[in-house]
Amino acid sequence: MYFCIAFPNGLVLLRELVGKQKAVHYKALFQSLIVPSIRLNIGPTANLVQDNCRIHIARSIQDTYKASDINVIDWPSRSPDLNIVENIWKIISDHVYAGLQPKNLSELRQKINEVADVINHEKRLLISNLYDTFRDRLVKVLIKKGNIIN
Repeated sequence: MYFCIAFPNGLVLLRELVGKQKAVHYKALFQSLIVPSIRLNIGPTANLVQDNCRIHIARSIQDTYKASDINVIDWPSRSPDLNIVENIWKIISDHVYAGLQPKNLSELRQKINEVADVINHEKRLLISNLYDTFRDRLVKVLIKKGNIIN
């Protein structure tokens, strides 16, 4: 399983998570990687949008969010048109499955890491554009009453 966070400056942080993830693991990831990365790329306070994965909404992590000075925004389920990370997973998938298919887990990991480098060096404008067009996409979703726009 992989963890992904995208920043308004177009950078993407992608990390492989080993084993079954529980709230305690996410809390450690949040404190050791997510918060420092947000502070480095955005500043001391920020808004964080996550999907509704169980470990993101577990009661045990709520106090950690409050203590971090990072505002975690409630996010509607099934909203891929608005979720920037869903767009990044599409870029990753397109890259990984273009051309020769990975033959094993090691090759798959290598391709995923390659695409993270490609995004961070060549596609930052694309990612920052997703942030810049968020309001327009939100309006389209509202007009369609929540239905998929793309």
